[in-house]
Amino acid sequence: MTLSERYNRLSIAGVVTRADTEMALENARIEIVQGPEQYEVWRRSKQAVSGMGQAGIVKRIVGVDLTFSRTDGTYRFLNLPAGTYDLRCSMKRPTRLVPATLEAIEVTETGDDENSLPPMTNFVLQVR
Repeated sequence: MTLSERYNRLSIAGVVTRADTEMALENARIEIVQGPEQYEVWRRSKQAVSGMGQAGIVKRIVGVDLTFSRTDGTYRFLNLPAGTYDLRCSMKRPTRLVPATLEAIEVTETGDDENSLPPMTNFVLQVR
């Protein structure tokens, strides 16, 4: 397996659900709040190319540090460098669901097995 193939397999994935009903939540907003230095350099370069992040304002870019859960509640970030990440999950519109944060998520190589999957990083949003 080439270095490029290994790099492309590193990801964070999970499911967003409601605590009270355990139902999957569609369109939850999941952000990478902080990542390892290699990721932060890459993110800043993407923001500079897109003209975002000017004047000290952090703008999230879908596919880089922002994604939304699908109808089944699943989400994922692909092509991440190994390291430690902090994620935040909230709903796009105002709701009674309390945002959640997951810290110190370790993204590591899963070995040479082509079928190995990244560990699931699930959010359960509580109701106020």
